[in-house]
Amino acid sequence: PLGNIEKGQRIMRTKRLLLVSLIAMVGLGVGVLASAVDQAQPTVEPLARGAFVDDVAAKFRVKSDDGRTHVHQVNDASDVLVAKIPIPDGAQVAWPAHSGPVFGVNAGPGTVTSFHGADCVPQEYPPGSVLFDRGQHSVHGVFNNSGQDVVVYAIFLGVQGGALIPAEPPGECDLLP
Repeated sequence: PLGNIEKGQRIMRTKRLLLVSLIAMVGLGVGVLASAVDQAQPTVEPLARGAFVDDVAAKFRVKSDDGRTHVHQVNDASDVLVAKIPIPDGAQVAWPAHSGPVFGVNAGPGTVTSFHGADCVPQEYPPGSVLFDRGQHSVHGVFNNSGQDVVVYAIFLGVQGGALIPAEPPGECDLLP
């Protein structure tokens, strides 16, 4: 009878070891999957959020490469979010929109490329340059295929709710390189 008890204890230890190993492998798999998801869609890391004590509106004039001047009016720019957006090499920020304008400083070291949904024309932003998105729910995408990770520090004006509003890819511009 004592031999059967020892044999049963060995079987239980083996089962526990297998169970612990299985849990560890599943945990590792979830970690790898989470890492892959982070690289597929970078996250916005809020650094600070606040509001002007007065009602604030803003108007921006942007002269495009074709020489045209575009005026963007923001009636309520009072809610402000400052955020860090790490964009690993190979990652995409695929087709978000924003309620208000966004200024993003590329802190490098790599270059990011942005597509605005209205025209699907790529625009490169090397380290030290500033990305501007007019907000008002205009759709755009940003990707990093520079061979280096990139960090963008962004100021969102007139944030209503979250910084990124998921949007559908615009027409022919549905895939980023």
